[in-house]
Order: sequence, then structure tokens, then C-alpha cells
Amino acid sequence: MTAPAVCNECGADFNKWQGQCSACGAWDSISEIVLESAAYGTTGPRADGAGFDMCFQALCGHDWRGGGVGNRPLWNRTSMVDFAAGSIGAVGVLQHLYQRARTGAGAELGAALLNAGLYLLSELIQQADGQFIGAPTVNAEQTGYHPAEQLYEAADGWIAIAARDEAMATRLVDMLGLGRAITQPRARWGHDEATVLAAAIRQRPVAQLAETFERAGVWAEICRPNGERDSLDDANLERLGTLYRAEHPQYGTVRQIGPLVRLSGSSAGARTHAPLPGEHTDEILRELGFPAEAVTDLRARKIVK
Repeated sequence: MTAPAVCNECGADFNKWQGQCSACGAWDSISEIVLESAAYGTTGPRADGAGFDMCFQALCGHDWRGGGVGNRPLWNRTSMVDFAAGSIGAVGVLQHLYQRARTGAGAELGAALLNAGLYLLSELIQQADGQFIGAPTVNAEQTGYHPAEQLYEAADGWIAIAARDEAMATRLVDMLGLGRAITQPRARWGHDEATVLAAAIRQRPVAQLAETFERAGVWAEICRPNGERDSLDDANLERLGTLYRAEHPQYGTVRQIGPLVRLSGSSAGARTHAPLPGEHTDEILRELGFPAEAVTDLRARKIVK
């Protein structure tokens, strides 16, 4: 990804390298910030190696942690290493945009997938005996980390509960009428407490549980079986701009995730459909300086579509 270029002479910004600044006429005065997300980094014996999110989850140990106690490794389908590398790279670009504003210098930045995978383990601390401590491991049922912070099956669905402190855990127990069955403080809850909670929750419908927990100030949400479809059809999300619709020439109306970050000083760009193969060939070649006859020749020789 290349950030907008800036002229070192007058400070004008451009979306691409132009050789000569059209604002002040200076030649070769434009600095760029280039971000490269290589697999293993831009130097070293594996600098040219390919990478894939799933492989780096495995390499860094996320699959074993995600699988839960005593289970086989589990791949996280959210491509978290890819997203983390992009986020870290964006932070690097923002840092150098500030530096460039002060010095005018460009830069080549790197945000390797390997670095991102290791960063996602940064809560772990190795003790003197070699053991790692940090975020708790998922339980064997893969429903959560602690009896007060996990998924439970109700009479007609599933519900997620997160009673994060002692006071909230006490309200959870009281609302379920389990004051006599669960007497230990939250920090000492284990398999027995989880079994008692599960039995009580399984007797009630999720809507009733959600209402009860909300009234008691216990964090909980119903697990929606069709969350993707429900979200894409949510009129409020579309009104807020989180979702938007585009008309596609082949597929008709397509609902998509909109820009998730909003800047107060700028508006969102045009919301169009994903381009078809070759749809913008002429515009791109013209922007690169190819005359119309050259574009025609390239298309006749099937070099471009």
C-alpha cells in the first residue's frame, strides 16, 4: 500500500508519483511512504517466502490455544493475523505521516505476518520456570474461559454471559436462584459451578434470560444463528452507514459492509459495486499516460482486457 505522496518543496499532496510537482513545478521532489506486508519480513533468508494467515496461526501457536483444554488445534476463521498485520501497518503509516510532515522524508515500512502473529500472543509472560501465564485457555467444551464468562445452552437457543467481577457474578447467581448451590467466590469457580449454572440456564428460554440478566445488570447477549443475514438486513446499520447497498450489473442489489472508521473532516467516497474484470482498464491506462491509440493497440493484441 502506498500512502499519498508529498512534495518536499511546497508540501502539496498527490495520490501517486508524478515526477514533477504540478503545484510548484519542482522535479523529483516527492516523497512516498510505502508499506509492505511480507510474510516473514523484508530481510533474511525467508524474505521472499509466501505466507498465509492459517499457516501463521499454526506457526505462532494460536491454533493450540484456540482448540481448548485437551482438544485438537482449531483454526480461527476470522483471519486475525491478516487483520493484525494491516492494523499494525496502518499505525506505522500514521507514525511516518507525522514524521514526514516534520522532515519531508519518505519511508519504506514493513508489517510482516510473522510479527503480527507474535503480537497477538503479547499477553503471555514467561515465568522463571519456563511456564507461560496470561490470557486463560478455552475450556474443553470450547464455550469460554470461566464459568462466569462463557456460552450456555438455553431451552431454545444459546446465550453468552460475561459476569466480569464479583458483584456481577453474585447477581448472576441470585437471579438464577442458585444462592445455596454456588457459595464460592467467583475466582474459585470451576467445573462444578459451570455444571450448576448450565442446568439452571437450560430450563429457560433465551428471551427470558436476556431480559432477566439485563434487569440485574449482568452482561449477556443471545447468540443469533443468522447474525450475518440479520445484520445485512438491519435498517439502523444502513442508516448509520455501517452497511450500504450497491447495484451490481450482474447480481443486482448487493449489501456490503461500509467504512468502519469515520473522519469528521472528510466524507465517505462513492459507494459503487465491485468492478468487473476490465471495467476500468481505459481509465487506468489513461491515468498512466497511455494515449487512446496505444490503449486500442494493447486491447487488439489481447495484452489488456
